[in-house]
Formats: sequence, C-alpha cells, structure tokens
Amino acid sequence: MDCATSRVLGNGWPVLLALVVFGCEKKVDRPFPSHVAMVTQPKPDRGFDLYVEAAKATEEDIAKQVTRTMWTPGQKDYAIQYSSRPLGILRQAQSGSVTFAFKAQPPGTLRESVRGWRFLGRVLEWKVEDAIAAEDYSKATDAFLMAARMAPDLAGGDAADAGLGFEIAMQAAKPYWQALDKMPSADLSRASSRLQSILAAMPDAEITLRHERETMAMAIQWVQDKYTAGDFDAIRKSLGSYVEPTIKFMRRLKSEGTSKQVEFFEGLDHDADDELGAMLKQASRPF
Repeated sequence: MDCATSRVLGNGWPVLLALVVFGCEKKVDRPFPSHVAMVTQPKPDRGFDLYVEAAKATEEDIAKQVTRTMWTPGQKDYAIQYSSRPLGILRQAQSGSVTFAFKAQPPGTLRESVRGWRFLGRVLEWKVEDAIAAEDYSKATDAFLMAARMAPDLAGGDAADAGLGFEIAMQAAKPYWQALDKMPSADLSRASSRLQSILAAMPDAEITLRHERETMAMAIQWVQDKYTAGDFDAIRKSLGSYVEPTIKFMRRLKSEGTSKQVEFFEGLDHDADDELGAMLKQASRPF
C-alpha cells in the first residue's frame, strides 16, 4: 500500500499512522558539511601588528621596486635608501615577542603582508652584501640577524608563511656565510649567541602544521562552494590545469545522488586529517 492509497482509507488511522511514521516520510539528503568550523580567528599581539605595519610601510615607501622581479644596482640602492621606515618598524617588532595571528585564506587569495615581508627580506640581503663589500661587518651582522629573526616569527603561520621566513633567512645567510673567515671575533660571537636565541624561539612544528590543516579546510570549503554553484571554471583558474581530472570527476558526480556528493567532500576532510596525522608523526621524530 502506498501513501496515496492510505489517504483514502475511511477508518484506517492506525495503518495511516504507521505508514507516516515508518514509510511515508520524505527522505532528506544529508547537507553538505561545513569544513571551516576548526578555523581560528586569533587576535594579533603588538609584535605581529608591527610586522603587518612594516609590510604596509614597504608597499608605500618602496612601491616602485616591490613589484619588480629584477633590479639594477641603482634600483637596489633606491630600495635600501627608502627602506628606513619599514625596517625601523620591523626592528621595533623584533624587540619583543611575536605571535603570528594566522588566518586561513581561500585558494588564490593574495595574502596580506607577504609581498612586503618578502621584499624586506630582499632588502636585508642587499644590506648584508653592501656592508660586507664595505668591510662593515657589524652592519652586515645586524642585517643578517634581522633576516634570521623573521624565520621563527613567520613560522607561526602555515607552511607557506614558514617557508617564506626560512627563505628570507637563508637568502641573507648566503653572503654572510661567504664572509665568515673575514669576520671579527666579536661579530661572530654576537651572531652565534643571537642565532641560538632565535632557534630557541622557534614555534613548535605542531603550530605550523595545525595552521596548515586550517588552510586545507578553507580550500576544501572553497572547492565545495564552487562545486555546489557549478563554477568549475573558478576551480580550474585558481588551482591550475593539473586539477582537470578531478574536475571531470566532479562533473560526473553531479549526476549522482546528494549523499554520494557529500561523501566525496567528507572524504577530502578525512584525507586532510590523515595527512595532518602523518605530518605530526613525522615532526615528532627526533633528529
């Protein structure tokens, strides 16, 4: 007996009630999950606020050079000359503790401050080179240590932020290391002592990895939103042509029931959790 038949039964209320409770209710598909419940909204401390301010000052004061990918000697000199204010702000930030206020971003989002930080690191590298050429090893040490301090301060973000911090430190270290045999003992001692402090201040790898998991969550949510809107072009444009096989799969998935579609995105979340677990396990191993 179907539901339509049950409606015409005269006194068949017990039968009708049973059908309503056990067989006539409309099947409700599971909703698409929210993947960003785990994403945090931290409040920046003074040190991080100053880091952001230094990046903004770089964009303002050295605007002609920040967007370039190659620089003439004159353009390098210009950048160094006009870096005084942003480097002064960065020096203020590094005078105390810095806790990275990480905020996960969807794929393709231009991250605030990254361009300014990267260029400040480049300026510090140039300052190391110029100071060594002038045999001013004290200034070379100052610039190198400022760049090195950016490594732990940016490592409190996700993998991309941490990678940028280490890139800045390593780029400034190259010209510095090449001049170690010329360094006065006082500068070598100062660099060694300061580097030990910098390494001691390095955030635990778990912080970086959990922020990376938040980035994964934001990416999964963004793809899911574009998928449900049918905007596959946005996915391709943001993530690149290498995701084309996945896009083809998701197009076919549209013809499946909602439950299977939900299972697909839940599976992405489970995969991200598995990836985080593997990374945490790797990070916990002794060197």
